[in-house]
Amino acid sequence: MRRDSTERLPSRAEVGDDSLDDRYAIRHFYGKTLAEAEELFAEDSPLTYTEDLMWMEPVGFRFYIRAAIRYGLSDRATGDSDLINGLQSTLSHWQEFAPAALVPSARLLADFCSAVVEQFDRYDADPEIYTDLREDYQKLAETFTAVSRPFRGAPRAPSLE
Repeated sequence: MRRDSTERLPSRAEVGDDSLDDRYAIRHFYGKTLAEAEELFAEDSPLTYTEDLMWMEPVGFRFYIRAAIRYGLSDRATGDSDLINGLQSTLSHWQEFAPAALVPSARLLADFCSAVVEQFDRYDADPEIYTDLREDYQKLAETFTAVSRPFRGAPRAPSLE
């Protein structure tokens, strides 16, 4: 797959250290472009890769979450309740344990969470299995929206491109 020459990929250390969980994130994501990472979510079990995002270092997470979001907003994700369930867990984990790391991506995350709420039915998330998933995304959207409100000196939010 062709690499965009302007796209700086995260270094190995920015994806993860040598902890057990990080080793899997490195194995799956290190050296991949956004397009290549997006294919991981589309072609295989998304829960494996959303869990990798949970344990990545902040720079790697902020880079590769864009691939998960691009896939999640695409038509290919229709019916992929595992993806949105896994991403909700990952985003909630980051929000609880490292909220400051999410600030640069807060607008992107807010927009994604809002889109999931608006398009929730297309993911075919069985309410008997995913009891509060839509509400969890609504809360995340509200949290990320509040965090993303502009303030002087704020870094520019990343795009999906």
